[in-house]
Amino acid sequence: MAKVDVSEIQGPLAELMTQLSGNKADEVLDRLNMMLKSVVKKLLKYVGDIALGPIETFDASKKFTKDNVKVKFYGFGNNFSTNFGTKVENDVGAETIAVHRLEQSARDPEIMVELGPEKRAIKLAQFYRAIEAQGQGQQKGLLRVDGYANIAYVEDVNGIIWAVFAYWFAGGGWFVNAYSVDNPFPWDAGGQVLARKSA
Repeated sequence: MAKVDVSEIQGPLAELMTQLSGNKADEVLDRLNMMLKSVVKKLLKYVGDIALGPIETFDASKKFTKDNVKVKFYGFGNNFSTNFGTKVENDVGAETIAVHRLEQSARDPEIMVELGPEKRAIKLAQFYRAIEAQGQGQQKGLLRVDGYANIAYVEDVNGIIWAVFAYWFAGGGWFVNAYSVDNPFPWDAGGQVLARKSA
């Protein structure tokens, strides 16, 4: 029986194995890893920036209220009121906030990993300022005012990070609440995430 040369039908996997067994295996593996990283689908798509000036003092109890004439608030969830209702922030520096759209539904840990530890958290004052810029539900601006969530990772009064979010209810106003980042339910694709532009 004649020997069959299988070298031509082994395919790309066999070729890769041959390359990995050679003396340039590390170089081949590095190239493969770079290629795989480039094809991994990202959760977030950059939408634009919100430039915010410095804030000397921010008192959540005076801003997140239905008496606020600059922002039409529909209401506040218990988690937000309990953990952020009395929060005060001082000397909040000027910041550029990057807005990203969720390309697929995802949970907070996944989103936070993609944002990175240096960029993921913003100040409550900055989240408020972004809302205030579209306080009456104006279409002009980067926040969604069509029922999708606008999400930010913010420290509460005890220094614990929560996913704070705001929805615009047509005719009703902004509803603001917070979920634990351990919440098992994913955010819907189309929602937006606010984060620091630079570390």
